[in-house]
Amino acid sequence: MIYPECLKVGDCIGTTATSSGAKDEIDLKKLDNARKNLGEIGYQLIETPNVRKCDKFVSSSGEE
Repeated sequence: MIYPECLKVGDCIGTTATSSGAKDEIDLKKLDNARKNLGEIGYQLIETPNVRKCDKFVSSSGEE
């Protein structure tokens, strides 16, 4: 079995929304806190625009 390497300080973590993105104030605060905490311990973070987008329970079109 092939296992990925463990994350190391300086590695990049990417986040995307595969279904509905976050738009509720509490959910957005949770995302911001997670980004802050991961950044403080040394990880680079990339967030696709659809993470903070929600339009009728769909975050993106199939093309996006």
